Amino acid sequence: MAHATPSKKHAQMAINVKDRPKYSEAQLQTYFKRIKLPHKYQGSPVLSDPSLARTKQHGLPLVQTLARYHVCNVPFENLEIHYSAHKAVSLNMDDLFARFAERGLKYGRGGRCMENNSFFGTVLRSLGYDVRNCAGRVSRMMSPNAETREQQGQTYDGWNHMLNLVRFDREWWVVDVGMGVFGPNMPYPLQDGYECESIAPRRIRLQWRSIPEHAAEREEDAQKLWCYDVCFQPHGSNGDSTSGQPDNWVPVVCFTEMEFLPQDYEMMSWFTSTSPKSFFTYMVLCMKMIMDEDGEKIVGDLTLGGDKVRKTDGPMIGGKKEVIRDMKTEKERIDALREIFGVELTDEEKENVRPETLRTGVDDKSTDRSRVERERGALSRRLEQMSEESLETGGKSAIKAVEEAGFGEDLKRQLEEKIASTSFRNENANAFAQAGLPSSAGKFERDTAAAQVWTGTESVADASLRMLNDAHKPLRLPPRQPGVRLPTKVDTGRKGSTVGAGVRLATARDKTSVYATSKDPSLSENERKRLRAELKARFQSGARQVPATVQGLASLANERIEDAIARGQFKNLPRGKEIVRDYNASNPFLDTTEYFMNKMIQKQEIVPPWIEKQQELVATATRFRSRLRADWRRHVSRSISSRGGSLEVQMRLADEYAFAESETNPHTKKVEQVNVVDSGGQLTQITLSGKLKTTFAADHEADTEIEILEQTFDDHGNLKPPEAKLKITPKQPEVSALPETPRQPTVPPFRDPQWEQTETSYLKTAINNLNSLTRSYNLMAPDLAKKPYFSLDRELRTCFADVAPSVAAKIRERALAPKIKGVEVIGHRPGGVLHRFSMDGPAHVYDEVRPQYGFKQFWRDLFASKKK
Repeated sequence: MAHATPSKKHAQMAINVKDRPKYSEAQLQTYFKRIKLPHKYQGSPVLSDPSLARTKQHGLPLVQTLARYHVCNVPFENLEIHYSAHKAVSLNMDDLFARFAERGLKYGRGGRCMENNSFFGTVLRSLGYDVRNCAGRVSRMMSPNAETREQQGQTYDGWNHMLNLVRFDREWWVVDVGMGVFGPNMPYPLQDGYECESIAPRRIRLQWRSIPEHAAEREEDAQKLWCYDVCFQPHGSNGDSTSGQPDNWVPVVCFTEMEFLPQDYEMMSWFTSTSPKSFFTYMVLCMKMIMDEDGEKIVGDLTLGGDKVRKTDGPMIGGKKEVIRDMKTEKERIDALREIFGVELTDEEKENVRPETLRTGVDDKSTDRSRVERERGALSRRLEQMSEESLETGGKSAIKAVEEAGFGEDLKRQLEEKIASTSFRNENANAFAQAGLPSSAGKFERDTAAAQVWTGTESVADASLRMLNDAHKPLRLPPRQPGVRLPTKVDTGRKGSTVGAGVRLATARDKTSVYATSKDPSLSENERKRLRAELKARFQSGARQVPATVQGLASLANERIEDAIARGQFKNLPRGKEIVRDYNASNPFLDTTEYFMNKMIQKQEIVPPWIEKQQELVATATRFRSRLRADWRRHVSRSISSRGGSLEVQMRLADEYAFAESETNPHTKKVEQVNVVDSGGQLTQITLSGKLKTTFAADHEADTEIEILEQTFDDHGNLKPPEAKLKITPKQPEVSALPETPRQPTVPPFRDPQWEQTETSYLKTAINNLNSLTRSYNLMAPDLAKKPYFSLDRELRTCFADVAPSVAAKIRERALAPKIKGVEVIGHRPGGVLHRFSMDGPAHVYDEVRPQYGFKQFWRDLFASKKK
């Protein structure tokens, strides 16, 4: 059975002693009120001076008193596991305070060893004590199963118990308020061989020894632990004379001095509260100690276990217990908890009782789940678990399998009820999570439980918030200082915040579409009701149900696949990889060998040698022509610009050169005309550019005259003869056109013999190279693909014709280009850098002693005038 965790707050792990959780003075006073601590003990010096808590003289008496009143007023119970909605136990210190102190005042609740000792250790730490949290192993002699006690009574379980060590004047004492009726219920020193009387006539002892489970070849090499034992009925306690016989010591718990962390207790608490092997999960327990009238010592205990309430008082401690209440129903057990132990269960807890808890019988042979599971075997348990999971998450196929399996009516009804219960809980998981929250849950837990179920897609608001947080990390604000709480809402007289435009735009489309659909006049009243019901069902918890497990997702997918198969959506689906068909393979005009050879060549990107040669020839010719045109365009534009004049004058001169070039060296375009005579006797000219030019014959025009007659009727209705005639001819008067004067070039085409002479050597070499490549190509290429040889004169004329129209634009580009500033061109002078500091005249060498040639004379000669 899956359990929801009531709180997501983990136990606090302190980095140092100062950071460990502590309770305030007000919380401690609430705790004192909870354990009914008399006023005379509240005047202890430790409460006014926490530094005295670590002294044995003042600190130990207060700890003894608090431990005694704690075990007598705070019960040792596991009701949280059986009656809470979440079936989980929290070790958070705030949750424990709310459970023990705040709710304890009203409902009298307690807890197990980890809750009691965690809470009690925090109380002592808040009072100033030096506390160390340790863990232990409970002996199997404490098991409620008689068979386990007989066969494994001297062995211990895993780490499943918690206790505290408190230091007084460099001496450690054991404080354990979470062992129930088997605990010491009083502090005792951590000394090997210590023995004393706890609750008369019971005696306790502490030994430093090894346990049977520790493997070692020699006993002295075995690991040792602190072992706490109890002797319930020492010899000689009843006044007999057989005191010389050894006492019967019962092992209770062994523990270590090593400090355990809060996360260790989280794992231990989770196992003991959820594992079927732990008797906490199938047996209701509630224990409380009894004090005398003066409140100075413990004289007995009350124990609720299974269906009976037992009491031991005075001399019966450790002996036969008296049964004071025998419970047959769940109501009787709830009444016994309220009347005898002072524990009140809420209505919510009564409704959420576990089904296993309803079986109040605690027969040792029938309630030991571990023994029953061992008898069934691991394979049987695993098969049963797999069957239940498949029935719960299998969907329609699982129900169909149950119907076809031929189960009995009772078994079938149980399975159907289990499936229905599981489905109902899954559909209303949100509601169950909210209902199962304890009253101590914080705002974060309640918001998480009430959050919308994940549908598989991220909403626009969440995506925007995530991207905003990724782009701009939230500021780390300092922690809020305690102070006066400000009012949550201040009336400033201004209008409240309105919904943003983005939110309105995001919801406008959905609202308008839903409104338009609901107001459709073609819909009847029943159809409108059905539509409103469908829209309302979208926002229910089960409408967007998404399983939380892998098996649940698999069952949901299988269910949708089965529905699709039933609708026939899987019929005629293409199977396998799509076949790519090549219709050339069945071409009767293509040889098979040629087809496969072509396919291999295309796949491997292989081309014939003459194609590679053709690509090389075309690339070389393109580079040559591009360079030739760029050089000539640059030379022409510079030559025209060097003549001076404004930019318009230079561009006009370039246009004149271009017009002269077009007249002298025009572009030659090949135009192919196909003359076809149609049925009407017309010739259609079809050019290579795709234009149709139709020429009509001159004699095809027909001279047509239109006569318009005007006739009227006489008085008798007869037509009169025409009085006038009007003739219209298609010929229009010819207008004499003025003769057009053709444009004549004003300058000759631009040529520069000097440039041609300078570039002749390069141009001839490039043409020879191109002709060599053409010759090699023509030797390989077929006749239809052969190319003509290159001619220098033809290339130059083509270059002149292509470049002339673009010279004006080049001149404009050069004139408007930004000038490069800050670049100084320094002419070269002969000599190096040091040569500039030398003199141009002859050098003088002084060999006399006086006058001396020093730095002053060197400086004068260095910067002396050149003429001098």
